[in-house]
Amino acid sequence: MQRLFILGEDIKRYTSENEFIIQPRALVVGQIKEPFIIETIGYVHCFAARFYPFGFANFVTTPIKNLADKETLIAQLFGEKDAKELEQKIIRATDTKERIEIIENFLLGKFKSQSTIDSIVKLTDDTILATKRITSINAILK
Repeated sequence: MQRLFILGEDIKRYTSENEFIIQPRALVVGQIKEPFIIETIGYVHCFAARFYPFGFANFVTTPIKNLADKETLIAQLFGEKDAKELEQKIIRATDTKERIEIIENFLLGKFKSQSTIDSIVKLTDDTILATKRITSINAILK
């Protein structure tokens, strides 16, 4: 799972042998189970934040399985306003260190969101109930 920002020229992703789409500038790429072909149109520079499996789940309400094998616009996951603001900050940043700070602040800010807190609590509760309460918290965390 990764959040990807295309900072240079466009990238084509082929949907068939002769057809392609231009990838959006700010997207989330879910787990890729099938290979796909991309082609750059010029100079490409990207910035990506990668996550361990299900590490991204705490930041979105969309089930992670729905993000597999496709690109999803960041705006679909975080809303148009927040996504546009984040995209512009990433594009205007002068270096990688600044981009990392921007992403960290954005994601840490999501932990203040009531919907994020509710999602984490529900997932935790569901996990505990699924183990029939016989598994230790340390084992669940692992």
